[in-house]
Amino acid sequence: AGNVWAVRAFLSRGASPLVAPAKGEGCCSLIEFAALHGFVKQAAITLGQRLFSALDDAAPGAVAAVLLHGITPHVRDSSGRTPLLRCVEEGLGLACAKELLKKGADPNVRDACGVPTAMFAIIRQDKAMFAELARHGLDPSIREEVSGDTIREAASSSGWSEKELASLFPAPAAHDTPPSDSPSDSPGRESPARPARRARFGHK
Repeated sequence: AGNVWAVRAFLSRGASPLVAPAKGEGCCSLIEFAALHGFVKQAAITLGQRLFSALDDAAPGAVAAVLLHGITPHVRDSSGRTPLLRCVEEGLGLACAKELLKKGADPNVRDACGVPTAMFAIIRQDKAMFAELARHGLDPSIREEVSGDTIREAASSSGWSEKELASLFPAPAAHDTPPSDSPSDSPGRESPARPARRARFGHK
């Protein structure tokens, strides 16, 4: 009980973990500990604030530590941005983006104005960031609402070569036509005779 009181007191003063949770039997993340003891909302708010603070400091180690304590990478800041969107828009570093993507951050989210995350990488001409988003599920067919361009079209018109785009978004493999189950296609079998069609309009 004393540990619970201490943790809640530290959180109320803005404290947050800067190291990963310990491993082993009986160890847990801060979110798990808070859920067990009834203050998960307070812990989530504090961890969310610390996550955005670590991003603003461009500190991937701190970002990784906060994420390991159970905060979701889908939280939003006061402007409605996820951590990944903020990272890409403000150019806060590829290393921080990688930590977020490893924990399942969605590369296809939009900001409050409907601008897709990847558009900010295109605007910044950040090809390394764009490639990292592509490796983690970026959909090249989503459209920017104002111009109507897809992500792929916007990248193409902003300096990405078709070779680069093809390597990031390979075309789906063509599938062979599945074999027909029709008896006439089976070797050694004759197709059953079909009844003659009746002439239309009542003629025989």
